[in-house]
Order: sequence, then structure tokens, then C-alpha cells
Amino acid sequence: MEQAFCKSEIIEVVLFDFGGVLADEGWKKGLRVIAAAHGLDEDDFIRAASDIIYDTGYIMGKGSESDFWESLRRKTGIRGGDASLTQELLSRFILNKHMVDTARKLRSQNITVGILSDQTNWLDMLNFRFDFFKYFDHVFNSYHLGKGKRDISLFDDIAKLLRKAPDGILFIDDDPGNVARARQRGWKAILYTDEHCFDLEMDEIIFYKKSNNCRICSAKNIFADIPENLKEELLETLLQTPGCRVERIVSQGHASREGLWYDQDENEWVILLQGSAGLRWEGRKELVVLHSGDYIRIPAHSKHRVEWTAADCQTVWLAVYYK
Repeated sequence: MEQAFCKSEIIEVVLFDFGGVLADEGWKKGLRVIAAAHGLDEDDFIRAASDIIYDTGYIMGKGSESDFWESLRRKTGIRGGDASLTQELLSRFILNKHMVDTARKLRSQNITVGILSDQTNWLDMLNFRFDFFKYFDHVFNSYHLGKGKRDISLFDDIAKLLRKAPDGILFIDDDPGNVARARQRGWKAILYTDEHCFDLEMDEIIFYKKSNNCRICSAKNIFADIPENLKEELLETLLQTPGCRVERIVSQGHASREGLWYDQDENEWVILLQGSAGLRWEGRKELVVLHSGDYIRIPAHSKHRVEWTAADCQTVWLAVYYK
């Protein structure tokens, strides 16, 4: 019988880079082919292309493919039409079956999986070719986000969108800088080099287990271990089983970022144990105000946001997420 993934440190979300992790690094391989055909130093050419794809805004969805290739031609002297140059790159993105299967196994065990990639609309084109988005719960692409992994605040943004504590997120990337930035923001991260090393590191974080042995734990208090000054909202997973998750959330003057609406795949039942808060639903003018002892059920994909939480005291939520 196939062994199943079981969480060793309550990893709730695993996010994979695309090129170099879920697929061969078609970007670098294609650029090396182009550089060699024009007698250019391959590493210098890759660095130039990497800077230009940011400088033109193409990777953030603020520039076009034509802008990128035209700037690269002027900088390096390469020749060729946009379509043929793009094909040199896209033809070298081949899915890594082992890594895609890993994502599918994690997902089958109710761990959220996603793609976090600095890519252009080329990622959408590759999905049209290979149809791999269906294996993931989320696809975060810099082209659509307007922000890339060079900006460390992206990792905070993604954690808030997912409504997960940073240490409950595992990120796999082949770029040391991206891995370092993720770790600086409290995420767990693996620097991908090859399948063997990756599997060994995964065994230390999310390991294979055949049985469901449980450990008896000492009693804890829901109001314990809360910092006095909360710069960021505190999220902590108290319990997770297949199909159900219980979280403690502590807020103090925190609110949803401007323009952000939570759109969850799970149902949520939440009770306010202490403090007060105002919730708003998309398309409804009235505000739902919760005080200590109030609870509410939020159906899956019911878009909502937190307009405010009490600033003069800590607001403690207990949230139950279920399918």
C-alpha cells in the first residue's frame, strides 16, 4: 500500500516554484541556446535577460513580451523574431513528474499546495499545453500579482492571502535568494537541487507514515502565550485532521488589507472569545459586528473581509475550517 504524507510540524501549505522545481529550468536552458548561437557568454546573457525582464516590467504584468525581447536585442545584439525566441524557452520547460506527483500526494492528504513563481503569461501558455494547474489549489504568478519574489514583502502578502501563519508554509525554490527571503519572513523553505536531496529534506519536515499514532499532550489555555504587542496578526493552528482545521487568531487593531476579500475553499465557523470586530461581505452594505461570545458561520467562497478589530484590547478568535 502506498504510504501517505503525514505532518510532523503542522505544515499546512506547500508552495512550489515552477521553473527548476516543477519543471526543467526552460528559461536558463533556452537562454543558453540563444547565447551560444550568437557567440555570447552564456552566464552574462542570462544575467542580462534576468535584469531586463524585471526592468521592462514584463514579469510583473506591466510590460509586454515585445518590450522584453526588443530591450534584450538592443542590449546584447541577438537576432530573431519574438515568437521564435520565445519558443526557444518554452520548448525546454518539461514537467518534473516526481515533483508534480509529490504535490498531488500532499494534496490528497488535505495539505494545500500551490505554485509561487516569478513568471510571465508564459506560465499560462505552458498550462494550456500541459494542463497542470488542476493539480494545485493556488497559482501565484508575478505576472498577475504585480510583485515578484525579489520583493520580500511578497511572502507576507501570500501568507495573508492564505490566512496561514508563516511557519505553517513550506516553500521549495531553486534560487538561494528566494529561499533566504522566504526564511526571513518566517516560512520554512527548501533549496531544491535534485530529487534525492529534496526527498531527504522533505522527510525531515513532512514525513511518510503508515499509522495514525497519537501523542497525549498536556492541557493548554486558549489565552496563553500571546505577545503583549502584536505588530502582525497572530495565527496558530491548534488542531488539524483530514477535512478539518482549528485555528486561534489574535488581532489588535488589525484589518484586511485595502481591496482584499477572503475567498476560502473551506467553510468556516468562528467564535469571538474576547474583544470585538467588524466583518463585511462583498455586495452587502451592512457591517456585522461581533463581540465576546458571538459566533458566525461563513460558507466556502463567501467573499468577506475584516474591516476592523478593537485597538484597545486583544481580540481572540477561534476558527474552525471544514469541508
